[in-house]
Amino acid sequence: MNKQLLRVFEFDKKRPHWLVYFSADHARHITKLQLRQPTIDRLVNKREDDIDHFVNFTTKDSIQKSLGMYLEALKKKSAKK
Repeated sequence: MNKQLLRVFEFDKKRPHWLVYFSADHARHITKLQLRQPTIDRLVNKREDDIDHFVNFTTKDSIQKSLGMYLEALKKKSAKK
């Protein structure tokens, strides 16, 4: 083992037991945040475009007709119960 890794193990032996779990949990949180951050940034930056696209798509006549048929089917299904 290299000296740096041995120092980490020695440090772990000196820490209270609960601190080991806290550090592992904190490290996991940081890793997840680093992995997710590019996606979060992209979604936040494109939020207005996404809203405009959703509104334009859902207000089309063909989509409104399909949604209406779907809602009617749900009403019929719930009425049978």
